[in-house]
Amino acid sequence: MQKFVTKKRVFIISLLITVLLLCLVLLQETRECYRDWNWCRVYVWDFVMSVGPFLIPFVAIFLISTITYKMRNEIFHTWLKFSAFVLPVVYFFIIRSPESAIGGGLSAAMAVTRGQAALQLSVIFLILSLTLITYKFFTLKKGGMGK
Repeated sequence: MQKFVTKKRVFIISLLITVLLLCLVLLQETRECYRDWNWCRVYVWDFVMSVGPFLIPFVAIFLISTITYKMRNEIFHTWLKFSAFVLPVVYFFIIRSPESAIGGGLSAAMAVTRGQAALQLSVIFLILSLTLITYKFFTLKKGGMGK
């Protein structure tokens, strides 16, 4: 796994997916969406609602890969092992959450939608990753910088 999943590949793939997510969000906000509402509803909003929550964790992966890019390989590979365990759990909970809040009253207000779950779990993943990286950085004898 260490030869296939490198710092550079994780950085580039997460960067591309983060840019794709930002483009999808910005495409929703263009004048074209307000000029031809049906086009936007059919092609953009439905796609963003179904695919967008699965792309949100890549923003956290991009931020962490940016931080660990110049650090020692031991720190990156420790985080990579952590991510290999945590990300399937994150995606399991994203898949299990409803696409939208259905119902009325208090139950609809308290329901966590797929997008909200993806955002909350990504923030938790980011905080845990930063904690792990900080701990690993300070426990290594030579510090954390270098290749």
